[in-house]
Amino acid sequence: MSKYNDTILTNAGVDLASRAAHGDASFKIVRVESTADDLSGKTEDELKAMTTIPNKVQDGSIVGQEDTAPAIQGIQLQFLNTGLTKPYSIQAMGIYAKEDGKEQEILYAITTAEKEHPQYMPDFADKVTLRFGMTIRVVVGDKANVVIVFDPDGLATIKFVQDAIANVKLPDMSSWQKQKLTNDDGSPKLAISATQDVNAVIGQAIGKVGAGVISIDISALNNQAGHSLLGTYQVTTTVLNAVLQASDGTLWSFISTKAGSGATFVWKQVATADDLKSMNLNVLHRDPNTGKATDAIDFDPGKLTIGGHPALSIVMCTDEADAKAKSAANPNPIYVYPKES
Repeated sequence: MSKYNDTILTNAGVDLASRAAHGDASFKIVRVESTADDLSGKTEDELKAMTTIPNKVQDGSIVGQEDTAPAIQGIQLQFLNTGLTKPYSIQAMGIYAKEDGKEQEILYAITTAEKEHPQYMPDFADKVTLRFGMTIRVVVGDKANVVIVFDPDGLATIKFVQDAIANVKLPDMSSWQKQKLTNDDGSPKLAISATQDVNAVIGQAIGKVGAGVISIDISALNNQAGHSLLGTYQVTTTVLNAVLQASDGTLWSFISTKAGSGATFVWKQVATADDLKSMNLNVLHRDPNTGKATDAIDFDPGKLTIGGHPALSIVMCTDEADAKAKSAANPNPIYVYPKES
């Protein structure tokens, strides 16, 4: 970002502004020019003593003025890169004035860039226009004795840009997506009340392509969740799909598909993390590589069958008496014991 120091009147500028303040002179601010020479190292006295801007690179344009304090005039400047064959940085700008009744112009004021913050002006090799504009405020003594001479080419450039902008054809936004998820007051776009039938309302909504927030009253006919529901839905020409949360915290989804003159409905309760944990406790786990069960499990008698026949367990006993005792307590296993020698 470019930054510039406060404007300094040259010695000639101080003299002219002083005489204008006393009504002894009148003058015109006629032009502005720039240089790439870095003047930030010069003292204020050295800048005041200058009579020209060294090594001028460009003539700028005076395109407007601003009223500020009674003895201070704001001068609107602009620089364009059109015509530049080499890029440069605007290190300083000089304001030139011409006293009425005299032919000689004087360097009236100087504005220098802050160190490392000049405005960069690229060349015009790529035919890309860059416009740099700023307002310089200078002491003029008495504004009644000062005329700011505008550059007609600069004004024409501004008007050209303004006209070009005005003639830009903006795309037609009338068909741009305007879907709102809720009504203007924030209420659900599709609200099914206690006196309505969910199936009937959803069936009528299919085909009205869009999306939004949906609510279903706990007492609505065919509310499969048994609780009030709130969620979102999306509808196409043939399908309406919704995901909702019930008032008890459970999640539900349903999909309705147009079928002839009616519609089919599929309701599902979405499994929660707790549901998955519960289901995990009720399954037999096995090694994915070997297929062997990794969980220990016990079956009630007759519950484990092979080919429709109960699978019998074999229990090893110490002797015949041990086998008879265990068989009396539980006749389902087969009890075996070593043969006595």
